Amino acid sequence: MKLTTVLLFIACLHAVAHTNGQTVTLSVRNVPVQKVFKAVSRQTGVSIVYCEDLFEGLDRVTINVKNAPLKDVLQQCLTGAPFEYSVQGNTVVIRKRSVIELPNITNTPPPPPPPAPIKGKIVDEKGEPIAGANITVKGTKKGTSSDPEGMFTIDADRGDVLIISNIGYASREITVGSDKSLTITLITSSQQLGELVVTALGIQRRQKSLTYSTTKINNAELTTVKNMNPIGSLNGKVAGLQINPSASGVGGSVRVILRGQKSTRENQPLYVIDGVPLTNFSTAQPVNLWGEAGGINTPGRDAGDVLSTLNPEDIESITVLKGASAAALYGSQAGNGVIVVTTKKGRMGTAKVDLSSSFTVERPMYYPELQYGFNQTNKDNIYSWGPAGSNPDHVKPFFKTGKTFINTIAFTAGNEKAQTYFSYSNTNNNGILPTSEFKQHTFNFRQTSKFFNDKLNVDANIIFSTQKTHNRATSGLYYNALTGLYLFPRGLNFDEYKNFEYFSPTRNVNVQNWWNINHDKGLGGQDNQQNPYWVLNRDVNLGKKDNLFASLTLKYPITKWLNIQARGSLNRNYDNYELHAYASTQITLADFNGRFTYDRLTRTLLYGDVILSGNVPITDKIGFNFNAGTSINDQKQERDYIDSKGGDLAYANIFTLGNLRLSPALIVSPTGMRRQVQSIFATGTFDFDEKIFIDLTARNDWSSTLAYTPKEKSGYPYFSAGINTIVSDLVQLPQFINYSKVRFSFAKVGNDVEPFSTNPTNVIRSGNVVTVQESPYLGATLKPEDARSFEIGTEWKFLNNRLTFDFTWYKTNTRNQYFDFAAPRGSGFSRFFVNAGNIENKGIEMVLGYDILRNGNIKWNSSVNFTRNRNRIIELLPELGGMYELTTAGVNSYSLRIREGGSYGDIYGQTFLRAADGSIVVDDKGKPQTGGWGFVGNPNPDFLMGWNNTVEYKDFVITALIDGRFGGKVMSITQAVLDEYGVSKVTADARNNGGVHMPATMLNGGKWSGALPAETFYTTVGGRAGISEYYMYDATNIRLRELSVGYKLPSKSTIIKDMRLSLVARNLFFIKKEAPYDPELSMSTGNGLQGIDVFSLPATRSMGLSFRCSF
Repeated sequence: MKLTTVLLFIACLHAVAHTNGQTVTLSVRNVPVQKVFKAVSRQTGVSIVYCEDLFEGLDRVTINVKNAPLKDVLQQCLTGAPFEYSVQGNTVVIRKRSVIELPNITNTPPPPPPPAPIKGKIVDEKGEPIAGANITVKGTKKGTSSDPEGMFTIDADRGDVLIISNIGYASREITVGSDKSLTITLITSSQQLGELVVTALGIQRRQKSLTYSTTKINNAELTTVKNMNPIGSLNGKVAGLQINPSASGVGGSVRVILRGQKSTRENQPLYVIDGVPLTNFSTAQPVNLWGEAGGINTPGRDAGDVLSTLNPEDIESITVLKGASAAALYGSQAGNGVIVVTTKKGRMGTAKVDLSSSFTVERPMYYPELQYGFNQTNKDNIYSWGPAGSNPDHVKPFFKTGKTFINTIAFTAGNEKAQTYFSYSNTNNNGILPTSEFKQHTFNFRQTSKFFNDKLNVDANIIFSTQKTHNRATSGLYYNALTGLYLFPRGLNFDEYKNFEYFSPTRNVNVQNWWNINHDKGLGGQDNQQNPYWVLNRDVNLGKKDNLFASLTLKYPITKWLNIQARGSLNRNYDNYELHAYASTQITLADFNGRFTYDRLTRTLLYGDVILSGNVPITDKIGFNFNAGTSINDQKQERDYIDSKGGDLAYANIFTLGNLRLSPALIVSPTGMRRQVQSIFATGTFDFDEKIFIDLTARNDWSSTLAYTPKEKSGYPYFSAGINTIVSDLVQLPQFINYSKVRFSFAKVGNDVEPFSTNPTNVIRSGNVVTVQESPYLGATLKPEDARSFEIGTEWKFLNNRLTFDFTWYKTNTRNQYFDFAAPRGSGFSRFFVNAGNIENKGIEMVLGYDILRNGNIKWNSSVNFTRNRNRIIELLPELGGMYELTTAGVNSYSLRIREGGSYGDIYGQTFLRAADGSIVVDDKGKPQTGGWGFVGNPNPDFLMGWNNTVEYKDFVITALIDGRFGGKVMSITQAVLDEYGVSKVTADARNNGGVHMPATMLNGGKWSGALPAETFYTTVGGRAGISEYYMYDATNIRLRELSVGYKLPSKSTIIKDMRLSLVARNLFFIKKEAPYDPELSMSTGNGLQGIDVFSLPATRSMGLSFRCSF
């Protein structure tokens, strides 16, 4: 195990070769030039990129060289041919040579005056200049190429057609008009480049060679319509990916599931930045219908996650490695897939400044349907089942118009030796709830440099962000402003309580003013509602999150075929939270003098690896490249949690540690966690004439969480194997088929167990030793979860690459689930840990893309992605009785479970007692009878779909994303409580219609005649503990998720290079929604509380402007 540390220290002296230093030894006769390039690439490790049809009709070549410089071999291959090459890092790009027609020298009369020159600039989708693009006049031999700044000059008449092309981009044709200065945007075309994809451990590979499914999302897709959590921008764009944002509003955490839920412990994927892991976690999430994210009677808060601290503008691309085969190199850390974030680097060329600024306003997409036509039942009653009345709507005016400003400035500069990227961004949001604020500042600095004759490559990156929240929205019944807002008895004057406090002469402090909470009148109120203005101003929650990510990569060549790389990273998170609950907060939630909660958490992740990379040709037609290395991943967490509840404060409304009243009831709970994983790994790829690729991967992990087990010394192995065949290169296909690929892969990965579970230890809490009462089940040996995955896929391109199709079928079985369950009485323990079970996920993913219009002034690209996953619980531990609760019900009527024969996350609730004909059973007063607990639905969708469109017309670009989730069932406790209290619109409608019209059978077997009494019905089925079967809704929803209309502003300035203004919108409207809330929102981003709404903040619609310019 010490070998890892030694190698990490030694490897800090090494890295990858620079192209100019490579030599070639080769002897071939009369062969296609492509074969020479393949042999050269295998010897040197240099990627040689060109269009597949570039060399059609070219004479064969003969090469005989020994230790010749790479550039000499390239020149021999291209001598006399109309081609040229350029070196870009470790890649050689070959393209047609720029040709300018020379006039013949004859005695003919002098030609007419040449046409006026056309000047222009070639840029990519992000406005970056494209160097070396070819510009020709159609039908002539006139041509030129763009300079390093993307500029060009060419002679052309009005009406001539310019053809602009470059490797990696779709060609364009532009008709010359009266404008003598042009800016031409080229769109990336992965079909031409054989796009490079960042895979596991940051290894770059060509898409063509992969044996598994991946999806790459570029910067434009992340920043056109921004989401403050960049992972949220992947919603609807990646097949196989399901994202549920937290119901906490802007900047909240997200729940990400790849190919279904597999684990009882952790289902989120591993996140990687520039090749090294990132620790993404949320300090607190709600755990039940009350909320209670931090202990007994606490708010249901979302503490956010680390991903929300990243600036989308700093991200070059995000690659989603979906299956176990793609992620096997990460071993036990990647049982749920991997999301790889690649950040921006500096570039060679003129220094440049990029500025982006956006402003959006947010409003609720929907409101609960409430009634204002029936008053309070009677004086001091919490319900509104009273006589008819007329009351103003006090709910909609309560919500504000949210405002979000996001600004980024980035500086890029560099030369051949060093490149620099620096950016600063700030985000400022005022939410739709009064007093709710979110502020964030992010700094990013990245430096890449070359030393020692350009052989040592150094890449250093530092990202620091600081985030502050004030009154981030909560979910659940406790400390929630929305409960008092919605449930306020009708007939009372809500405006009277906007003065949420009054001075109490008996307490000599300001205290809460609410219709049923008044200290001086002896009114204590209910624990599930308070004055909403009091909650927002006197039950204040404050959050501060700092995140530091620093990494260093060194690359050096050992030989011309062997390279070494060493990397190290530090990721440190500081998460601070305080609750200041003032005196007279409802007594269940706070003590007489108030409540002070103090939560400080520091988490540190240290990571290092050493990787040897080689490229060794076996024969002229068989290539082999490999990567082998070792890594260490060390996580440490320290947390101090102090809560005054039960011990009270010494003096009212003073929120300091010095004001805590020292008593046995005071909660003082320092905790710590340490986890370390040491690993060795290797991967090898064989290619047969670059038509068949075989991948093999192996890894062995030693995890500290599996100490005190028989496998502590030997560790646990993980592996994968895959094969990929380029059918279109092996057989002659019809002309309309441009590309065909078939792939298959198998992998075994895992997921280790919780720290200290193999040998639980005593803890000290509030000055007392708490004796451990937890143990592995009956002395069983704990081991990692075991996930085995099969994947079959195919990729096709048709009609000159205009139509693309990608299909994947997969099947994963995850065994040895880690279960933590209550021990039976008499065992001497409170909890047991055990491995058991078999959870199966299988499904299909499809992506269909089509360039509907590709030539001329209008371009239109459309793509559809489809995901279908089927989850089945095949087996559980017999002692669990076929059932395991993820969210326990307690005194409520919602439980989230895993059950044999069911699916992950089945919802159980109280059901109706039903007669033989299916009608509900009622007593002689029309009161529905309960049938006990039963399965009522599952929130997971039957399938997901996303439809992306991009339309370009001259200087306009329009993008739109429509996506939908189809099927699944969700529960609304919000609606249930609103019905119980008689404040929902449906209860008013029932009263106006004479009752609830529903088939019913009486206990004596006779049929109920007429409508059921509205109050009797809704006060029975409604509420948090009612018959929750009634509050299950179809989770299908379709929305216009993103819309952008952008325009490139004209500019004659020599300083401003590019300006763009866009109208942007997110969640503009629902095309279809049946549930009373947004089913996509998640009350918790953990495993529990899925498919449930308990007074969560409504989803928001945002609209605004985005401006970008470059200097």
